[in-house]
Amino acid sequence: MTDQWTSVPSERVVELAQALVDLPWPVAVEDITPLLEELGWVEIAPDLYTYTTGLEITPDLATAAKAQGELTSIDVNLVDYDKEPSEEREEFVKDVGGSNVLALSDVFGESEIPPFPRQSDIAFWNLPNGARLSHIVTPKMVTLWVDSPRMAAAKRTIAKNPEL
Repeated sequence: MTDQWTSVPSERVVELAQALVDLPWPVAVEDITPLLEELGWVEIAPDLYTYTTGLEITPDLATAAKAQGELTSIDVNLVDYDKEPSEEREEFVKDVGGSNVLALSDVFGESEIPPFPRQSDIAFWNLPNGARLSHIVTPKMVTLWVDSPRMAAAKRTIAKNPEL
């Protein structure tokens, strides 16, 4: 790996994943920011549901999405962003992604992988509480994504019925 980019250590990724999947689902819109502030996150602007996380990467960002009055998903950047593609960068994100997936699998069990075609490397875990944890690697970014049980159920329905 290189010293050019920073990534969140895999142990911290696991801690963060556990905290996010253990949120008290369903989470009402008015409870999103207070719950994420308990993780040490700071809201960037009221009602944008965008946060700094203190994870020492650039950009230090996490976003929450909402629908029908509740939290539907949260995504967190896990590496420094770099807009310039390179073989070195691709190797960096793949190494980080592989380490994270191994660490997450130690806690959450074997991951699933969506069928082809896809434009990124995705590993995901359907969890006992109904939530879905996803780890996404693209040439430019590594992201941790958590879908609420309701959103995860909707995505599973769509995956089984692509004509919807």
